[in-house]
Amino acid sequence: MRYSAYSIFKEALSGNRMWKPAWREPQPKPHYDVIIVGGGGHGLATAYYLAKEFGITNVAVLEKGYLGSGNVGRNTTIIRSNYLLEGNNPFYEFSLKLWEGLERDFNYNAMVSQRGILNLFHSDGQRDAHARKGNGMRIHGVDAELLDREQVRRKAPYLNFDHARFPIMGALYQKRAGTVRHDAVAWGYGRGADARGVDLIQHCEVTASAAKTGWWSASRRPGVLSAATSWRWRPPAIRRRSAGWPISNCRSRRMSCRPSFRKGSNPWSTT
Repeated sequence: MRYSAYSIFKEALSGNRMWKPAWREPQPKPHYDVIIVGGGGHGLATAYYLAKEFGITNVAVLEKGYLGSGNVGRNTTIIRSNYLLEGNNPFYEFSLKLWEGLERDFNYNAMVSQRGILNLFHSDGQRDAHARKGNGMRIHGVDAELLDREQVRRKAPYLNFDHARFPIMGALYQKRAGTVRHDAVAWGYGRGADARGVDLIQHCEVTASAAKTGWWSASRRPGVLSAATSWRWRPPAIRRRSAGWPISNCRSRRMSCRPSFRKGSNPWSTT
């Protein structure tokens, strides 16, 4: 079912009794081409783009709770690309552009609201630092505007401009920044992945694995699952205790996730 104003109107006439579940409750298969551990934003985005961009649909996402029950549901809601460093700025700008079309892409309301962000400054030094950041953003084609005190007052008149401990002198403004509901993002990715044949297996905690032989033991079903390839994010403490995993990890915050490879390439290549 495709969500639309028409489908909402149609279901309202039936007393909302005809809505179908957003995703299936599949029984695990004995073998998958890919097993993804964790049904949060990163895991579900990986499954969604593998199916959508590469046609890899024999995929299982294993989640020990329900989809969106982990850290993705507790993330800060802000989305933005107001960064200074050369490596950060294009990266987060690409991410923000993904956010702008994400709801249309997976046909789900993630509550993306581009209401803008104001980073206030309270001293001459902070003003210079914000001006430098804004110039760096504009060099990379990212929208940025340095506002004075009165311009900030017009945009946010409820702020304390007269008796604040740190007086408001102005702000760096990014109009395209905004907020999003991250657990809804996970559900949208999950719904889109499920529609393309990915198995979303909830309440299934991974209890053991062997990367070299490709087997996995999960708590939901006796026995093991096998996979040709596995993706899993590992904190440093876990990474030190295991070896041979065909992945790398990086710190990532407030970004929409998509595999960084091109259509037609081998997504599992190490080069």
